[in-house]
Amino acid sequence: MNSRSIICLEVNEVPLRIFDYYVQKKPDSTLARIMNRSSQYRTHVEDKTRFIMPWTTWPSFHRGVNDEQHQIFNFGQWEAAAEQRFPPIWKQLARNGIRVGVFSSMQCSPLPENATDYAFYFPDMFSTDSATHPEDLRPLQEFSLAMTRENARNVSRRIDWKHGIELLRNSGQLGIRPGTYLEIGKQLVSELVDKSRKTRRRSMQPILMLDTFLKRVAATRPQFSTFFTNHVAAAMHRYWAAAFPGDYAEFNLDQAWVDKYKDEIEYAMGKLDNIVERLSTFVDANPDYMLVIATSMGQGAIPASHVKEFLTITNLDGFLRKLGLEKSDVEERPAMVPDFSFALKSAQKANEIEAALATLSLAGKPAEVHRDGLFFHVNVYDERPGLTQVSFKGQSTAVADIGMGYMIHEDEVSCTAQHVPEGTLMIYSPHSASRPDQQRQDISALDFAPAALRHFGVDSPGYMNNPAITLSQ
Repeated sequence: MNSRSIICLEVNEVPLRIFDYYVQKKPDSTLARIMNRSSQYRTHVEDKTRFIMPWTTWPSFHRGVNDEQHQIFNFGQWEAAAEQRFPPIWKQLARNGIRVGVFSSMQCSPLPENATDYAFYFPDMFSTDSATHPEDLRPLQEFSLAMTRENARNVSRRIDWKHGIELLRNSGQLGIRPGTYLEIGKQLVSELVDKSRKTRRRSMQPILMLDTFLKRVAATRPQFSTFFTNHVAAAMHRYWAAAFPGDYAEFNLDQAWVDKYKDEIEYAMGKLDNIVERLSTFVDANPDYMLVIATSMGQGAIPASHVKEFLTITNLDGFLRKLGLEKSDVEERPAMVPDFSFALKSAQKANEIEAALATLSLAGKPAEVHRDGLFFHVNVYDERPGLTQVSFKGQSTAVADIGMGYMIHEDEVSCTAQHVPEGTLMIYSPHSASRPDQQRQDISALDFAPAALRHFGVDSPGYMNNPAITLSQ
């Protein structure tokens, strides 16, 4: 086998339209350069069971089957059956002798027992602990997890100095460059001038992590490696309406808000361009490597208006106690605000808890609850102002008594864009003798996993597609 090694840059939820938007604005950018030399595909999600979410579409992308088969619907739902029947691409490659590195791919936590079989393994930003392989990556993971939890819905200006100092102390072995710290410093200074700029901190996390990823790739030379970033998706969800007000038949956001946030998607894409510049520079200098950019799905405009606050679970201990549980009865699992996930440590109360959650509603709107064995996922979210009571077990209950309260939207919107099935796949292989086809084809998002297996000479399982693409360029 003499296939080129693959770096798979996983850019959450960015459709081709946003790549084109940025390239039109920045024709001299790295993205403009490599898109002109890449095969480009419009991918389509085949998930069917529920509203498409990244914690479902990425497992589909990585496993080559849709949600009806892998049954992974939420963060923290570590489905052993799916892991056995439909293992992710990195596991299939690793057990076939391909050297693999995994860096924060969605739903790649927890750290597997056989992590030493990998060149490196850095679990995703919603991992329940900071374990990594090798162990010396842990200071970066500890800092990353602390900042992710601190900035769940709204961006905090607080810095976790305990983990930050440990990160600084280990910068040399992690490969973090002085220029990266300078860039972070400039961001912190910009927040002093304009407090709204603190939302741009989301774009700093992948820049910090990229240094370590590239050092590991250069040192261990994995044949297949992944690197994940969510920062553009976060900007699109919030600020699509500011960048593309013409997408809305009825526009309900004021001009001052548009003026404040109209450049945020472009800014986030600029940071992505920096990431692509460094990865493509590595690929350009190493003829045995190629770069794949994948998004699993995309985003598009949804009706949007100003939302100052929302009602959700704000006191987890109080919510659990109302269910008849203590924190010691559960293992809290990762989730994104306003969701909450947990796994019971005992099956004794499982049916009772499910029945209790089924009675929870807010002014006629039931809470969204998903159960998988001892795993529970709860979504309680309501934008209606002034709600003071919920219905629970047939009785009216004060929101504070069930651990709920209002949380502000610091940028005065909830979402102005949401998930759509159309995503992006680009293949940049500058050392290939063949020229890439510039005509964009529509393919299934499930095609990547079998195409990657074929690329490395590994037979794909019978449940996967016969892919419409080839990565061997």
